[in-house]
Amino acid sequence: MVCFFMGSFIPINASIGTHFKFLENKKRQKVDFELINNLIVLPVEVNGQKLHFLLDSGVNTTLIFNNNQLQNPKVDDAKQVMLQGLGDGNPVVAHITTGNTLKIKHLVAEQQTILLIDETEFEFAKRMGTQIDGILGYSLFSSALITVNYETEQIKFQKFEHQPKRICRQCYEIPMEIHDNKPYIQLSGKLSSYLPIEGKFLVDSGSGDSIWLFPDSEAVDIIEPVFEDFLGRAINGNIFGQRGKITSMDIGEKTFQGVKVAYPNEENLKHLSILDGRVGSIGGEILRRFRVTFDYQNKKLYFKPLRRNQQPFYYNMSGLEIQHNGVELIRTQLTNNLGVKTSDDHQVSGVEVFLQPQFQLELIPVIEIFEVRPESPAARVGIQPGDILKRINGTPVSRLKISDIINKLQKKPGQKLRIVVERKNRVLKFNFVLEPLFG
Repeated sequence: MVCFFMGSFIPINASIGTHFKFLENKKRQKVDFELINNLIVLPVEVNGQKLHFLLDSGVNTTLIFNNNQLQNPKVDDAKQVMLQGLGDGNPVVAHITTGNTLKIKHLVAEQQTILLIDETEFEFAKRMGTQIDGILGYSLFSSALITVNYETEQIKFQKFEHQPKRICRQCYEIPMEIHDNKPYIQLSGKLSSYLPIEGKFLVDSGSGDSIWLFPDSEAVDIIEPVFEDFLGRAINGNIFGQRGKITSMDIGEKTFQGVKVAYPNEENLKHLSILDGRVGSIGGEILRRFRVTFDYQNKKLYFKPLRRNQQPFYYNMSGLEIQHNGVELIRTQLTNNLGVKTSDDHQVSGVEVFLQPQFQLELIPVIEIFEVRPESPAARVGIQPGDILKRINGTPVSRLKISDIINKLQKKPGQKLRIVVERKNRVLKFNFVLEPLFG
């Protein structure tokens, strides 16, 4: 799975503006979000324009992308900064925009400083299958008691001064440290049956992975077997490294077994200022197994296990990585061979009968396979990068969200998949069985 790791860039010397405040004497509110590849996509109004932002606890300054959705951005060309952080590329130029107003339902922040950068650096729409217009972090987390329910895909915001005496029942309460406007917690686990690990972890809702461990930390040993992989996209380019599994990781009283872990290459971390004692990060694939409450005022995190808490950690068992690659115009027949118009579920729709076949033209997304892992089930049957995915087990992929397609490609060991692709105007069919990458 492709993830985006957007935090940890060098901060600017500018005020981020006021915190968010409730309007109209409101004390609390709930807002729906969309969970895509373990990442939270939240509706945010910027200067009156409705946009979609990633909620990223690892970001200390709000970012907005200069894309075709953004209307009349407030840019002062005399005010620029160079962003340097994770990734294998060069620093990114950002424009400092000031005097912005952000609104999330009844929460409003005025006079906000936002960094404007070019979206072409990230290609969010391709990899996530939806438009992403910006990234929001510390200015929101520090403004209210925030509870993220990954199961219902809903966030509850509550004034700090009106929070209940008991924030959460049957929760694990963990002390939190705030450094450079980012949350850290102390965790422990086992790299192997005989090798423990303990240290500070960044709580990073902007990473779709389970756990990242920094190989240059004295507390971290790379546990075999591992495989080389693309880990994600960060502020300064791609991040590469190795993936594997560790024996266990403890979150409060919950012990996860066989946890997926990524080890980023050291050269991708050379510009990152790492907090003393930090050994890594926990991301969305861990967080989504809980209802998580962020209490920045009292420096505490609360984890309440959800039903999906018991799900095992699997890597992409098909070996396929996919992305949106534009749209195509197709012609769909609306009538059957007898001239009767049918609906999508093939039930007769009224009594419309036509003497000639009836068609309609529609635009559908193109789902491209951009990577096939060597020696994977998909690679062994002959699927290639550049193939256009058409159907999975009989279902047209044009009817599915990209996150649903990814889930089908890595659902469970032993699942049989029937794949239809298009390659150079030829339709090809493949069958294979999903296999776990590690035992």
